[in-house]
Amino acid sequence: ADERFSTVRELYDVTKAYADSAKEKTVPLGTLRVENVNGDVQILGKGNTPAQLTHWSFGQLSTRIGAPASYLRSLPATLAAQNLNHGLAKQAPDTDVNLLMHCNGGLLLRAMTSDRYSRIWNWEIADRLLDMEQQGWEPARPDIRVKDGSVAIYASDHDMFAFMRSDRTIAEPGNTDGLRRGMIVVNNEVGGGSLLLLRFLYRAMCGNHIIWGAEDVV
Repeated sequence: ADERFSTVRELYDVTKAYADSAKEKTVPLGTLRVENVNGDVQILGKGNTPAQLTHWSFGQLSTRIGAPASYLRSLPATLAAQNLNHGLAKQAPDTDVNLLMHCNGGLLLRAMTSDRYSRIWNWEIADRLLDMEQQGWEPARPDIRVKDGSVAIYASDHDMFAFMRSDRTIAEPGNTDGLRRGMIVVNNEVGGGSLLLLRFLYRAMCGNHIIWGAEDVV
């Protein structure tokens, strides 16, 4: 429930607050190690302050050292830490990585990306969507009546999704409601994918976000 939003303003407020509580730091890979902290694999740097890992950042760390994350997750924390530290020790020590930390009473590593990674924040996308609301765009709501009539706006610590539609329709022969202008924006703050923008015309969207009659998709 805390990843679903009813307005673009709610999306902006939550994603902006999340970004404001984040820290980014580029560090040499050779300065990192992991430890078993109360049965949990946590990562440490020069400051010796442990940070928890998300499911996503654990996978990025595993990929970085060339180890299967699914296998490491099946191991006891002590053994998983030994494997990860062995892999880290074999990496070029001067290779820089960018760490994205969430700071809220402790440290949580959200992402480990290369030092060349250029992050687009979810709140920056939400800010643009707020501008588009002034131009007649709004969050898409189901056109087909369903029990749950929620809008199509989502965001998590991993990615975001927004389906917007214009209040202006295009006439279509045989369709009294006309065609709607639709736009879907997908973004990922943690290195899982590129910013994606889809524009299209469509007839209707139902409650589980199936889009009916989409055409002219760009």
